[in-house]
Order: sequence, then structure tokens, then C-alpha cells
Amino acid sequence: MRIHRSALLILAAVLQTACGGGGGGDSGSNPPPPPPPTGDTITSTNGQSVATGVVTSTLFVKDLGLPDVAGPFVPTAVMGRPEQAKTALNVAIGEGMRRGITALRGIETTSEDTIDCSLGGAITITTNIATDGTLTVGDVVSAVFDACIESDGTLNGAVDLTVNAVTGDVSNPPFSAGLDVSIDQVSLEQGDSLTSANGALGATISSDTPEDLELVLAGTELATSVGDDTIVLRDFTIDEVDDLSGGGYTLVVSGTFESAALGTYDFDTATTLTGSGGDFPSAGELVIHGASDTSAHVIALDDTNVRVELDTNGDGAADESTDMTWADIGG
Repeated sequence: MRIHRSALLILAAVLQTACGGGGGGDSGSNPPPPPPPTGDTITSTNGQSVATGVVTSTLFVKDLGLPDVAGPFVPTAVMGRPEQAKTALNVAIGEGMRRGITALRGIETTSEDTIDCSLGGAITITTNIATDGTLTVGDVVSAVFDACIESDGTLNGAVDLTVNAVTGDVSNPPFSAGLDVSIDQVSLEQGDSLTSANGALGATISSDTPEDLELVLAGTELATSVGDDTIVLRDFTIDEVDDLSGGGYTLVVSGTFESAALGTYDFDTATTLTGSGGDFPSAGELVIHGASDTSAHVIALDDTNVRVELDTNGDGAADESTDMTWADIGG
């Protein structure tokens, strides 16, 4: 039995690269929009933590699942962060999906198969495609993790993708496909710690030529829990465009970050983030807006280093500046 190539392309691309449109900022001289009146203030005490929280949570969505999930079925340069910078939950989901798809190698139009995990439990992968050789509205690819035990911990929950729109042939650009993505209580238990993700989002994957791929993720609410803190991304978009021939990418993000421990802040992309391959961005700027015109600016210096500038009195000038590595802020 064979998993349909186009279904694997959609599954892999959605779970491993994040793209959500509409979040771009102005790269010119205009200042970013003011924060909402309900936002919390960015201070010297919380500024670094807020910046880290926003970067980590948006990259979590971007990396939900590892690159090469579908191996040879995926175009050569779909983007992802360096392996060492990913969270354990990203790694666990990616490993689970990779094991399932590698074991299956492909199905006919409808199939369900269960794969044993290396240390116990199982993954059930179901594909239901109306017409072999093409995607159709209503096609579904899903993975259910049932106490799947790997070296990183025990994984439970489900990820489902349902096709809601198709234009063209996904194996022959130009094409566009829209999907509903459901992340249903996916959790990773490691000893006494529990990390989880839950929510839904829409995705659009498109390509104008064989050399480009764009993925847009947009959602109203996606929650992740780590220890005692729950982080919710609201009204977010993440938009990535990949140059499959040259290996470069652009990334634009926006939304609202809400943390039980840190407060609520809007964020957007003041200057488009750019990078190469699976590296962190080497240029661009992310702005986080707090109450009373306070802000935090995350500025890419290169693909290893990043600068965080805090405006804690709302006058538009940096009051504090700290250089660190991307691994420190986004790992």
C-alpha cells in the first residue's frame, strides 16, 4: 500500500514549516502601531522573558513537526530550525510522524495502519483521499499517538489535516491548497514534566513555480502548556516563502501572545525576517508591543546572534540592549 504523494507533501509542509500571512510590518520609517489598551507593560524585569516567550511560541508553531517528515516525497528545501534548537515536543511529534510514514511508504486512496513505537505504545496513521492521483476537498490525513513511548518521552493526542480548497495540481505548480489543521491535546510526558499543544488553525500552501513554496498558517487560538505556564497565541499569522532553488526564505509573523505568567502583548514584523536553509533568520526585526508605548525589539544580527532592545518608558528609544544567540532566545 502507498501513501499518496500529494497528501504527504501537504502533511509534511504544514507540520514542518510555518507560514502565516497578513502579519507583515512596515520596513520603512513609519513607527509600529500602538499596543492595545489591554496590553501589559514591558519592563526591565520582564522584557527579556517576554521576548523569549514570543519567539519560542511562534517558532514552536513554525516547527510543529521536523523537516523530512515525508522524506523523498517533499521538495528539497522546505525550511525548519536547526535540530538543536527545537523543543522536545517538536522532536517527539516529528519522530512519530517520520516513523509512521517511513513504515507505511504509501497507501491507496483509503488506509489505516498502526505502527508500534520503539519503547511501547503506537501511532495510527489514517489517510482518506477521494481520488488517487489528486487532492479533493474533504481529503483527510491524520495521526493518532496512543501512549507512544520514544527516547524523548510519552506522546499522546492527534493531528488531523482536512483539505478545504484546491486549485491546480499540487504536484505541478502553479497550485494552491487550503487545509483545516486540528491539534487535539498533543502532549509529551517526560518524567515529572508535561508539555502540550491544543488548538486549530487554517493553512494555505501554494507554489507559483517549481522553485518556490509558500505556507500561510493563521489561527484564532492555539494553546501550549509547559509546566505551570499556559501560553496562548491569538489571531496569529505566520507566513514563510521558501526559495527551493537558492535555499533562502522570508518570514513574517504577527498576533497576540498571552501568558499566564507574563501577561498579554501584541507582536508583528517590523522588517521581514530572512534567512537561508534551516538556519535562524540572519536579518529582520520582530516588535512586541506593551502598554504605555513600551516595547521589545528582537533584531537579527546574523543566523547565530540576535539583539533584544527594550523601550521601558515608551519614548521610542532603547533603554536597554542585550546581545545573545538565537539558541538562547528561541531554543
